[in-house]
Amino acid sequence: MARKKKEDFDVVTASQTDDGTVVITSLNELSEERMNNVIRNAVASYDPENKQYSTYLKISASSETLTVDRIDELARGLQSSLTNVQTVNGIIRNYINKDDLIGITYDAIEANVNTEFKCSFAQFPEQRNKTKQVNYAREVIDDFNTQINVRSLLRAAIPMTYAEGTYITYLRQKDENYIVDYYPLGIAEISDYLSNGQPVVLINMSKLKSALSKSMLKDKKNKALFFENQETEIQNNYPDEVYQAFKNGDTYAKLDVDHCGVIRIGNMGQKYGVSPLFRALRPALMLETFDTSDRVNAKAKAKKIIWQQLDPALMGPNNDKKGFSEQVTAHDNLLRAWKQNTVLVTTAPYVKDIKYVEPKVEMTNIETVKQYRNREMAALGISFLNTDGQQTVSTAKVSLDQLMKNIGKIAEQIEDVLKRWYRIRLEDAGVDPMYCPDVKVSTTEMMGMEMKKAIAQILVDEGYIKSFKVVEDGKQGIIEMDLKYGPNKSSVITGIRRVSKPGLRIYTNCEDMPKVMKGLGVAILSTSKGVMTDRAARKANVGGEVLAFIW
Repeated sequence: MARKKKEDFDVVTASQTDDGTVVITSLNELSEERMNNVIRNAVASYDPENKQYSTYLKISASSETLTVDRIDELARGLQSSLTNVQTVNGIIRNYINKDDLIGITYDAIEANVNTEFKCSFAQFPEQRNKTKQVNYAREVIDDFNTQINVRSLLRAAIPMTYAEGTYITYLRQKDENYIVDYYPLGIAEISDYLSNGQPVVLINMSKLKSALSKSMLKDKKNKALFFENQETEIQNNYPDEVYQAFKNGDTYAKLDVDHCGVIRIGNMGQKYGVSPLFRALRPALMLETFDTSDRVNAKAKAKKIIWQQLDPALMGPNNDKKGFSEQVTAHDNLLRAWKQNTVLVTTAPYVKDIKYVEPKVEMTNIETVKQYRNREMAALGISFLNTDGQQTVSTAKVSLDQLMKNIGKIAEQIEDVLKRWYRIRLEDAGVDPMYCPDVKVSTTEMMGMEMKKAIAQILVDEGYIKSFKVVEDGKQGIIEMDLKYGPNKSSVITGIRRVSKPGLRIYTNCEDMPKVMKGLGVAILSTSKGVMTDRAARKANVGGEVLAFIW
């Protein structure tokens, strides 16, 4: 048997008492580094409320841990791997909830989603029959938009596409109505094939049946609340191609390309899109690791550490592991003594020393934290406001320009899907597809020209501007304003603030009408009687949406 060296046996017993004191008993001399490691491990592995600190993110769909290396691994070929995309999306959902910067970026997307859209029909002023057909097509499309609830589709599809990279939807007809369904990734898969330039979407039947079995609800009498069985549910709530695949026992159902809408961002010409938030995960994970480490260090630094060192002679002359029972006994004796109001312990002869140890731990360098904070913010398109020079989340400003570009990319794809569906609906109604309208989604809050002119007129009436005029630009027009200045060439307008936004509409009644600068300024409202000032709204005894303050 080979002889063991003394350094092969580094035996340490560590416990934590109810008052938070860490008691350490060792056979060997502990280096400062070793002592700090023991302390950190003792602190990190014990929590009276069973709350464990970890530098790893647990994914509900997987038992794996997330590391920087794992992020790099997921990034390779991400747009072609459904498994990797699902893993990344699960990570992003968690970080939206727990990471302040990623969270406010997603909130900015939701807050700036506009649900306004406009359908433009061709005009045939000299051809009565065609004009009649246009009017009929308009009626059909207006009713269709109501049935599928376009605003709800925009409200769901844009943020979801931004957060997960891919949004799959399907136009389904049931009886005389049209319904738009959403299929999550996993149940829906994008194939390697295109049809008429559109990706072919497959429904994984086994995953669909598994999901339906988990959602099957029953009453106290074990009777199904909604559908008697899976076949009935699939027949009523899914396209015919899915139902046929179910009856035939097929592995996949191939969805009709024209009825299917695939909306993606960051797909780089590949099958699946990737959320812009993915690029922020690496620095976010590093910041989380720093934070966790600092919390453990701070916790360790506040601890009372009692170190009991035993005589190394207990190991025996040949280092044959003798002395373990003595170590346990000495450790237990010290713990029992410490739990008493008065600490009084009679040590065994083999106890060499008992002393208090102050943990020497270092917090993460602040410059390192700033570096990774800036990396995360750069990935998200966030900058700091120039307020007091302090960099905090409260002073962070999301670059709306970049967010609007991303929203615009998603909205353009929704427009293409809607136009394809419009053609289907018109054909079903017996209308020539040539009468299909163009559709434009307002990616930002875009007021109608009439409202803009009304606001401009208020500014004239209230003496904030001299005049205005509408300049045609081939689109909706541009309003040019002639500003008004005081005797010292100072602008009459000293401040203006938008109040109501797409993601947060602000309304008021007549009694709670806001007063700007104690009445020196003006609030502009959109009411049932038109756009007017707060004073005019009080006089008319109406409330409405608060558009802006000006003073």
